[in-house]
Amino acid sequence: SPVPESRWCRRYSSAASQARSRSRGSSGKRVILHSAAGAAPAEVFESRQWSPGQWSAGRDRLASRGLLAGDGAATGAGLALRTSAEKLTDELAAAPWSALSPQEVTRLTELLLAPVLDIVAAGLLPHQSTLGIGMKYDHQPS
Repeated sequence: SPVPESRWCRRYSSAASQARSRSRGSSGKRVILHSAAGAAPAEVFESRQWSPGQWSAGRDRLASRGLLAGDGAATGAGLALRTSAEKLTDELAAAPWSALSPQEVTRLTELLLAPVLDIVAAGLLPHQSTLGIGMKYDHQPS
């Protein structure tokens, strides 16, 4: 696709590209582990349109690697893997924002607020976040 001309458009395009990449990187196993660590109940992830069989097969694969316990909760190894993945994606997602001045961040936030509120108001997102917002990613192996 063509590179946008304006600096704002280039930065937005970069951020959107990273978001798409991050979403594609959220394979079923990563999302299942995210749920098992307490980000949200499995039912909240139904918007991903996986069949119960696909979800079960993913849980079985994670359990066979020692990342999920028999009850479906994340093990210490699962929590450690999730912590390292979340820290890495947070670092990668920060890059476009760190290229902006504080004034530019403020302006971009102002520009994005209305569309974000429209998306929320339209009901396009699950009522409970699947992002794990507010969760701590500081698991340390015992």
